[in-house]
Amino acid sequence: IGDGLYGVDLKETKDGVFVIEVNDNPNLDHGWEDSGEKDEVWVRLTQWFLERLDRQGR
Repeated sequence: IGDGLYGVDLKETKDGVFVIEVNDNPNLDHGWEDSGEKDEVWVRLTQWFLERLDRQGR
């Protein structure tokens, strides 16, 4: 896939967890993706983007 930002849709059944879809332009919904780690999700995501920009020389 590469080193970009991807979303993965999962489905959990009694038989296990299955990948349903991989998205190359995922939604990042406040209150959903950050429900567990809160602001840490957005801090890490921002750092990831900044590091990519720095590597490319902005």
